[in-house]
Formats: sequence, structure tokens, C-alpha cells
Amino acid sequence: MTFEEHADSTEENELKFLSNMALVSNEIDWKPAIILSELYLEKIAKNKVQNIFKNRKLKLHKKIERLGLTEVTLFLYTLHEINSKQFTEINKLQKARHSIVHSKKSTEPLFYGDKANKKYKPLIQNAIKVISSLKKH
Repeated sequence: MTFEEHADSTEENELKFLSNMALVSNEIDWKPAIILSELYLEKIAKNKVQNIFKNRKLKLHKKIERLGLTEVTLFLYTLHEINSKQFTEINKLQKARHSIVHSKKSTEPLFYGDKANKKYKPLIQNAIKVISSLKKH
């Protein structure tokens, strides 16, 4: 197993762990889980788009590194690598992350307790599904 494969599997295991924590705990701080999910999804999405460009012999793959998840997600959607539901779920995750990281600027409320479990757990589970889907193709 290469270092990258180990790092990828470790990060994916961390995501699953964070998502499953809600099953055993009523009070979980979802902030790190949301941020980690979004960052890992961004990394996998960028890798996917870079590989597509490399395979098509387009010299744009290095420029992808500078893009954010919003732009990379749009690439994946227009290239038919993700469907509209996945596109929407990624945008929901980004909104949640933005409200956490920029809480003073955000108009989105932060949730705690049972409300947080209901709001944030599906976001992380959907992120794991999208990540798995991107890794398979």
C-alpha cells in the first residue's frame, strides 16, 4: 500500500468514524466532522478532475489545484461524473461548512444536540457516498 492509498483510507475511515459517532452519542460536535468531510471531498474531487484532464491530454490539470470545491464540483457535474443529487448534496455540505467556519458572517444558523444530529449526519453520510463514487470511477 502506498502512502497516498494509506492516507486516503485513513481519511475515509475518519469520516466513517465521525459519522457513526452519532449512533452512540446524543451530543457530538459536528464542526470538525463537517470541515473534514468538505476538505476530503475537495481533495478527491480535484484529483478526479485532474485525472480526467490528464487522460484527455489537456494541460489544465495543474490549474485545478487552485480551484475550490464549488468550481471543481461544477466541472464534475458538467463532465457527468456526479449527478444532480450529488451536486446538490455537495452544495449543502459547503453551506454547512461555510456557516461553521464563517459563523459571524453566515446567515445560516448553527445547530446543536438532536437538531445537529438530524442536520449534519446526513451531510457527512452523503459526502462519504460521493467520495466512494468518485473513487470507483
